[in-house]
Amino acid sequence: MSRFYRCPICGATFERKPPGKLQRREHLKEAHSEFFRVALRFNQVRAVAWIVFFIYVGISFVPILLEELSAVWYFLGLVAIFALNFLVFLPYYQLKVRRFRRSWKGKDHQHGEGSVLQS
Repeated sequence: MSRFYRCPICGATFERKPPGKLQRREHLKEAHSEFFRVALRFNQVRAVAWIVFFIYVGISFVPILLEELSAVWYFLGLVAIFALNFLVFLPYYQLKVRRFRRSWKGKDHQHGEGSVLQS
């Protein structure tokens, strides 16, 4: 595990201690506000997807115990939810990061790449 948080857009680094996490959040809000909003929205959608996963696991567990739901269908449902999380949401997020990074590199920016901001 890295000792620093990295800004996914400009590469600025922040200490991994609690003040660094807050600095990273503030940096994203101020320097990359549009990306901050997209990332916030992405995290909300991802959280909902995980909640759906855990609800699915909880609701499906009882019929499996009562042998009313085939384990095959249960497994296929789990695979579908994981696929949604990892094959749709993650690549979508990475494409957004790449787009914002390219956009940022094309503009004048105040933080040099790889600069370390300490508390």
